Amino acid sequence: MPARLRGRSSPAPTVQAAQHHARITTGATGLDDRRGTDVTSDGAPAGSTGWRATFTRPDCVVQMPERSVSLDQPPTCAARPAGRIRVFDLADPHR
Repeated sequence: MPARLRGRSSPAPTVQAAQHHARITTGATGLDDRRGTDVTSDGAPAGSTGWRATFTRPDCVVQMPERSVSLDQPPTCAARPAGRIRVFDLADPHR
């Protein structure tokens, strides 16, 4: 699977990011290899946002600190002004 392919685009951005990071962590690359996606706020300190995602088949937990990045161009073809995008980094993967 290409490194920048995020899988299905219909789930919420947090779920898409969690599935992407779980694929990297476990090596299970099929679109249907992820089961039991449960993404919740991880109780990050005030002023920051973080997410915790739990999967089954294979078992995997990923922590994702969220940050915002400024863009100097529109993020998509349909977007008008440049803006900011959410980025979900992988931190502390567990199997």
